Amino acid sequence: MFGLGFRALTSGDHIFDKREIINHLAKKPRISRAASYPVGTPGVGHYLFDMKNGTSVGIVNLMGRVLKDSIGYP
Repeated sequence: MFGLGFRALTSGDHIFDKREIINHLAKKPRISRAASYPVGTPGVGHYLFDMKNGTSVGIVNLMGRVLKDSIGYP
């Protein structure tokens, strides 16, 4: 998707279903996991980048806990 021009990707509550993603999260901050995950969870929950026209864009990925007992990194 980055090859198609995407600048950042957000994820959901199944980001860690495949353990292989952990290495990608450490190397690619453009792939965000929820910022509301506990401290120590691999990856970041935000990303700031500049568009080609110079505009700065920030994304924040948050996950709510409605109807969930908890959220956490397995």
